[in-house]
Amino acid sequence: MGPPGDDLACVWVDGLCRGGDTSPNRRDSDGGWIVFMRNTGDKSSESVDKPFFRWYQTTILLPFIQQLRVEKFSLLGWKPGDPLLPGMEAVASFDGAGP
Repeated sequence: MGPPGDDLACVWVDGLCRGGDTSPNRRDSDGGWIVFMRNTGDKSSESVDKPFFRWYQTTILLPFIQQLRVEKFSLLGWKPGDPLLPGMEAVASFDGAGP
């Protein structure tokens, strides 16, 4: 299950990887997450968006970016913790539902 609290229930499912055949190193066999969200606050002012995107960034987005950097740039001698080389920057864009 996912993070503590009653706003999110996160379940990892092996083999659930949309577009795995086009991902770097053909991640066909990777899994994916199913996330159930519940709004426990005032419906007009509180949302589960913020906890969800915090979870998404720390559990999925940042580890994925780090994994791609290791796969591509370790051949150049780069390792996690080293300064980023030119071309290693990452930009995340959301459709307006983000934090």
